[in-house]
Amino acid sequence: LLPGCAMSLESAPLDAVDDRESIRLGRRAVIVAAASASDMVVNFPLWIVAKRVSAGLPLPPRGELYKGSGTLYLAMGPMTVVADGSTTLFERALLDLGGFSQRAAL
Repeated sequence: LLPGCAMSLESAPLDAVDDRESIRLGRRAVIVAAASASDMVVNFPLWIVAKRVSAGLPLPPRGELYKGSGTLYLAMGPMTVVADGSTTLFERALLDLGGFSQRAAL
């Protein structure tokens, strides 16, 4: 057992897999959408600056760092949520079809 922890090192990853599989699709969609938005907040300004610097343009004013990010999020966010949801449903269906549980497959 790990010090101060009730689970052994061997069971920790399997418990995390079980928790991930038990998340309802609606909750999972919210988590994926929030992660996508967080990614946009952090990486979009860096991407804009890198593109402008590589093209030899000056750095954009602060007000223009996020210009276009809302449109990109509205285009990419739903696609990311649908892709994650369909992959999750497909994986769950395959596991059910084969009669395997994730724990038995590992």
